[in-house]
Amino acid sequence: MTGERLKQILLNTGESMTVISRKLEMSTQALNSLFRAADVRTGTIEKMCAALGLSITDFYGTGDTIMATDNGTAFKGNGNTLSANDTQFLVLLDRSSQQLSVAQTQLTTSQQQINDLIEIIKKK
Repeated sequence: MTGERLKQILLNTGESMTVISRKLEMSTQALNSLFRAADVRTGTIEKMCAALGLSITDFYGTGDTIMATDNGTAFKGNGNTLSANDTQFLVLLDRSSQQLSVAQTQLTTSQQQINDLIEIIKKK
């Protein structure tokens, strides 16, 4: 996202740039420098969402795509993409992945225990 687009979105919140910069815990000069950026980092936008009570869809819209990466970050893009209403989707996706990994480990352990019991029964 360009800095100019970011500025337009923030202006649409109805808050002054002074109030916005205070909520973001940055100087107005630092905020203005973001508006000159050719590409604002997604991490910066995610921090803005948290500080301003906005959703990632306020920045990218619901028709755009959000790509999940292995490190849990999200960015606008093409390719192997997921539609997402907001960053909570990505958090839930990460939790589900972690829970699936735990379940797979437990299943493997259970299968090994069953095989061990079968061998014990066969020996008797």
